[in-house]
Amino acid sequence: MLAIAHAGGALNGRPYTNSLEALDASYARGFRWFELDFKRCSDGAIGCRHDWKDFSGRAPSLEALKQRFAGVYTPLCATSLSAWMAAHPDAVLVTDVKEDDQLPVLRDLLAAGVPPGRTVVQLFDPQEDEPVAALGFPRRSIILYRYQGTSRALRAFVDAARPVAVAAAQGEARRLSRLRGAARWVYTVNAPDALAGLAARGVSGVFTDDLGPGRDGLTAVPADQALFVYGTLRDPDVQRRVLGRCVEGTPDGIAGYARGLLAQEGESYPMVTPTGAPSDKVGGVVLSLTNEELALADAYEGAEYARVRTALASGAEAWLYICAKET
Repeated sequence: MLAIAHAGGALNGRPYTNSLEALDASYARGFRWFELDFKRCSDGAIGCRHDWKDFSGRAPSLEALKQRFAGVYTPLCATSLSAWMAAHPDAVLVTDVKEDDQLPVLRDLLAAGVPPGRTVVQLFDPQEDEPVAALGFPRRSIILYRYQGTSRALRAFVDAARPVAVAAAQGEARRLSRLRGAARWVYTVNAPDALAGLAARGVSGVFTDDLGPGRDGLTAVPADQALFVYGTLRDPDVQRRVLGRCVEGTPDGIAGYARGLLAQEGESYPMVTPTGAPSDKVGGVVLSLTNEELALADAYEGAEYARVRTALASGAEAWLYICAKET
């Protein structure tokens, strides 16, 4: 499950700073995806801020914003964010523009040098998709806290546009289960105990202040490689040894394969071979892995196994290890 640093991540236990120091601290903790809030300052500059509650609800100038927190932390602006992303080429930005019209804000981010290829723009309505794409942002998601349309219209958009993700509040995670074709993200999750239930509902990313990659099954990059496993990789101890974490699997199955054993270094290991007979079925679970974890699984299985694509009983597709002699 992808961990996204909410508002840059908590800084010394303080959320919503949207600050340079928060980005640095979260990056050091292993985060590579960072959500930030954007507001228009009174002088027209773009400041990273959730709201203006610290200014009695009225937008300050960018300089006033910086001075308000001088010595505490450094609020980000479009220019300083661009410089930080240039210095951290593996960082990905997820936007949350707190303005009625986000297009002018996005234009200013581009003008400041924020890389569009490493930016996921959160849409608030499907009608924003084409204008945002026309600006040059290839990766868009949709977040539902402002969405006023119907569930049918939302499903149609997801089916047609294939956004990076659909995001909703933690209490609305069940609403996401009806959507296919996009990752499901939930905000804001700070309790480790909530992760297992969210994973069971198909959630693949969380915005978090306090949790972090490498803990509780969270990853720094999307775990979007589906791997169907039927043998030793189902074992949590093997997962921790091979992948470095325990991965909660989703039950599924394959048809047209028969289970057998493969002799390897004096031991016998489960394997499957294709038969083509629909009545031959093998049960197992689907693991969601990062590209790096998939490479680790390849190394673990060894040359005697080949990784191929296969259809699942659920209708989805996944990678599958079969006897290499069958390929």
